[in-house]
Amino acid sequence: MLQFLVISTLPQRRHRRLWVAPAIILGHLGLCYACVQTLSNAFYFSRRVVLLHMLLVTGGTIIFTAVAALAIERRWITRRITLKFVLSATATIALISLSVLYLGDFAGNYFWGDNLNYRVVREFWALALPNQAPFYLSRWVYVAALVASLPIFVGYWFFAEILLSTIAETLDRLRTLSHGTRRALGVLTLILALACGGTAFWLGSSLYRAQRLNAEPIAGFFLDNAGLLEFSDYAGGLGNRSDGPSIRATYARNQSFEKKNIILIVVDSLRADHMALYGYGRPTTPFLSGLFQSGHLRRVEMALSTCAETNCGVMSTLTSRAWAHYVNGDFSLDQLLHDQGYQVYRLLSSDHNWHGLRQMYGNEQTLYFDSTNSQRYAVNDDSVVFEGLDQVPPFSGTPAFFQFHLMSAHSLGVKHDRYQQFQPSTVRRNLDWLVRGDNQETLTNTYDNGVLEADATIETLFQRLREKGYLANSLCVILGDHGEGLGERGPLAIAHMNLLYQEDIHIPLLIYDETDVQYRNLSLARQIDVAPTIVDRLGLAKPSSWEGHSLLDGAISQYSYHESGGQLVPGAKRWHGCYGVVRHVDSTTYKYLQCGDPPTEELYDLTRDPSEKHDLSRQAPAALMEDVREHLRDHLLGEVSPAGAERRDP
Repeated sequence: MLQFLVISTLPQRRHRRLWVAPAIILGHLGLCYACVQTLSNAFYFSRRVVLLHMLLVTGGTIIFTAVAALAIERRWITRRITLKFVLSATATIALISLSVLYLGDFAGNYFWGDNLNYRVVREFWALALPNQAPFYLSRWVYVAALVASLPIFVGYWFFAEILLSTIAETLDRLRTLSHGTRRALGVLTLILALACGGTAFWLGSSLYRAQRLNAEPIAGFFLDNAGLLEFSDYAGGLGNRSDGPSIRATYARNQSFEKKNIILIVVDSLRADHMALYGYGRPTTPFLSGLFQSGHLRRVEMALSTCAETNCGVMSTLTSRAWAHYVNGDFSLDQLLHDQGYQVYRLLSSDHNWHGLRQMYGNEQTLYFDSTNSQRYAVNDDSVVFEGLDQVPPFSGTPAFFQFHLMSAHSLGVKHDRYQQFQPSTVRRNLDWLVRGDNQETLTNTYDNGVLEADATIETLFQRLREKGYLANSLCVILGDHGEGLGERGPLAIAHMNLLYQEDIHIPLLIYDETDVQYRNLSLARQIDVAPTIVDRLGLAKPSSWEGHSLLDGAISQYSYHESGGQLVPGAKRWHGCYGVVRHVDSTTYKYLQCGDPPTEELYDLTRDPSEKHDLSRQAPAALMEDVREHLRDHLLGEVSPAGAERRDP
């Protein structure tokens, strides 16, 4: 705003100097460069992203100036005051939009590892304002927005006068030039425009081929991420070709085995320590607790997610692969069962186009139904899975694999009034909530109500599946894809994605099996152990690419590996991922965390300090620290299987 104040005090005669308007425009471009370069430094955007963004912003500025020149030359708007208003309003909207985009991209990359996207805005809008007027806001929000935009508009009003005067004087000078000179200038302008456009097209194409075009703020906002297989920067680091197809081709089909129906229920953001089934003080899981008491539900005491985001958690579960080793096309549980004659049903709350997850699932399923297919319910409403289940025929003898995904516990999950047992809580996330947020008590109450709703949804799923004949002779696994921060470590530790503390990765892992078969390992497990357990229970062999262990075996991995999208670590120079190793030594479980660049280290004794309050990294034995560092390094380089060394329960 300082530049606008300075310009407004200049004498009128100086407004006609040709260098003033270009200087102001270059100042704007400089600010844009500073913003995108800051994003690039913080989140590892490539130089191509920065250059493409500057070409787009520069191109938009040139088009804006060219339209103003045409409006003067062709007299599209005859009144100068009207033309000034149009230019000022357009520039104000553009500046505010670009500023919001930069802030949104910073927040998006920090919290979920990606730029702001129209899909995210659309889904939040659909979720935030259910059954309310489209522009529900407090009147004071409108007043505040108006007050904030007025100084910008006034500044651009003075700039519009300078710009119009400069354009008019430039046009007058051009008219004094010879016809040949004007033609030469026109050809030169066309060549520069084609060169810039060609460069922008080349940059955009190269970024698209590299699946990183969405990193550019403007293009990324309008891209449908479902059209890109956007694997996060911290995934698939060992290569871009999967051995899954060849392993699948050699895996014997039409085998003789116990053809149980397989039911996989993934509850988004579900923490084990907020479930009464795991000793939580509130009655958040009445159905699952009752099922456990009946003896038909097994409970793994400590189960850990591979990371703290959905794509990683779901695909690690299906492919039994660590996220650092995962490549699109890896042989998955649903593919294995499909090849053995199973029907495959995916019934999912939310839009699973997020970061290409829908494409990771593949197309070999009898029915795929997520919130984008629903005609009756909002995005992230768990009622969607029942709408999809209505399309599944009753059991007729052909075994089936079901994958359900529930959003009740997620902060964006639709919360129904009948489950609001713990108060105060937030039921609807309107735009006032986005500005105001929740305190930790309200945040916790809202989360616990979501867990209660997830429990009730699972109960209804059991009833519906029983009615359709699928629950009999079935094996059902219930787990979280990751945990959820509730502000235990401050306001930036809310939700999930970046951190690897226990609240972020300690998930429930429950097995519903009405037989008396013995699951020998119910103490420590990982998501990559789910698929091997299922195929072992059916009597099938584990594929060679799978890295987990069957819980029917007594083997417990002494190492488990975890990773996140990244975080800003105090004192770190750049954005970097977080990596974790959980090390089981006799009766003690340690967790080692390495985050940031340069890396910071933390070590916790989960046996004695389950809340991770006391960092032992500076006082731990040097041999232990070197051991976990070495295993993490080898894991990321692919030199050690995530299964790690093993020990057996006595």
